[in-house]
Amino acid sequence: MASSTDTTLQMSDEVHADYDPEPLSRTSSQSAASISNTSVSTLAGTFNPTKYFFIHAHGLPVVHVPGTPSHDTTIKVTDSSGATIFRSERPSRWSAVTSFHSVSGETLGKVTGDRFSNFPLRVIELYLLGNDGRETVKIKRRSLTTRACIFEYGGWEWKWRYGRKDEGAKRNGHTILVLERIREGGGELEVVARLVRDHDADEKGGTKPTDAGRGGRLELGTADKGQKVEALVIMSCLVMLKKEIDRRRTASGIPITAVFDGSST
Repeated sequence: MASSTDTTLQMSDEVHADYDPEPLSRTSSQSAASISNTSVSTLAGTFNPTKYFFIHAHGLPVVHVPGTPSHDTTIKVTDSSGATIFRSERPSRWSAVTSFHSVSGETLGKVTGDRFSNFPLRVIELYLLGNDGRETVKIKRRSLTTRACIFEYGGWEWKWRYGRKDEGAKRNGHTILVLERIREGGGELEVVARLVRDHDADEKGGTKPTDAGRGGRLELGTADKGQKVEALVIMSCLVMLKKEIDRRRTASGIPITAVFDGSST
């Protein structure tokens, strides 16, 4: 059986990991006053958010029952006024398919293959639906040594990554996720969106800084307008949150496995 000391060390490492570039485990924070309604300089230039959403995802706490959290089978997305604009629905807690809907009930997209989302070569497919047919976007990890994920859409290469200290990220369990894009073949990086999970976001969402896969305030820039791009940004962000949950489930399974097989660590 895993010792209490080992378990404590594992939890501590997960919550207070170092902030090296593109880490495999890390949390960060940023005060709401420093990022709300202001332009922010990043390594990819100045980001000027013009639209705000809030993703109401509870995530997974450090101490939890093994399995997928049942309360996040339906995740709503609200605008800055608090009105529900989108919702993501998973048929069951074990399903590998989610559908993404507008407030009117229109299906805007689907995500398939996000069960066990952190398998090294896992490709998650995202379908954007509209009057012009279905578009397929394939999301995968950039490399085996990073949690950053990449995909291609509309002649651009897109990447979700975790924010760094010089972009406002700090310790204490809070995180900034940054979505950048660059023209295929080269060009200047452009910041499209950021998911900010700070004290205010945790208070609003009823989450804790140590909850993996929790939602937060999603800030969109001026890069593109239109519901399809908004759906792409939000759906791909939800994939990143699912990866955080799966990573925690995998890490939590290590001491649990030791208990069941009679081994000790």
